[in-house]
Amino acid sequence: MALALFMAGGLAGCGSGSGSAGTSALRSSPSETGQQEDARFLAIVEQQGVLSTKPDADLVKLGHLVCQDDLGMLKAAPNLAAAEVVSKDHSLTQAEAEAVVQAAIRIYCPDMAP
Repeated sequence: MALALFMAGGLAGCGSGSGSAGTSALRSSPSETGQQEDARFLAIVEQQGVLSTKPDADLVKLGHLVCQDDLGMLKAAPNLAAAEVVSKDHSLTQAEAEAVVQAAIRIYCPDMAP
């Protein structure tokens, strides 16, 4: 519902000069985009059967951590990135961590795909 309202508000104000409703919708778009990305990330993780004991917000943080990739692990050795995820969330198996890494790459940093 919020997405539909956002889209309608954005379209109503787009190029029509019709006041502040469109402007405020446009200002909130980065937040909306981030929420949409997070929802897509969590949906993929759930579809892959990842069973973390951590809250969704912590899984999202893990996904963003994957994309920081300070050591260049994603392209060189994605399994090491998954091992790093396991070290941050001990409730995950290696296979689940690999699913988190793949979902993070797909949603948050597709340019870092191996």
